[in-house]
Amino acid sequence: MGLANIFRICGVLYILIMLVLVSVHLFVEWYDTDATDEHINVGKTMAVIIGASGIGTGILFLLASFVKDVKTSKILLLGVTASSLLLLISFVFNETVLNGSPPIPFWIIIGLTFVLSLYGRFRVNKI
Repeated sequence: MGLANIFRICGVLYILIMLVLVSVHLFVEWYDTDATDEHINVGKTMAVIIGASGIGTGILFLLASFVKDVKTSKILLLGVTASSLLLLISFVFNETVLNGSPPIPFWIIIGLTFVLSLYGRFRVNKI
């Protein structure tokens, strides 16, 4: 597996997870029955904003797969690693401090992205 494939996999995973996030918040009525319309609208707005940011990040990861220099690709993988690590830290913070975190598939996909980016950064030396 080359660096370009790692970028492609990470980009697709980010896009998929963010599309799921947006679709769940917009189309599934999972909000608490005591939530007001204002709370629901704020939740949907935040989901769209975060989802759009994540989809944009995934697209950037996909575009990074076209870089043909190993050294530059490894520097770009540092961004994938940092992005995934920060998401995992936010998941842990939400779980421990706020007593709520994303579903298990989110943990698995972002963890897989983190592990893949670390693997690519330290073990892969080809595009």
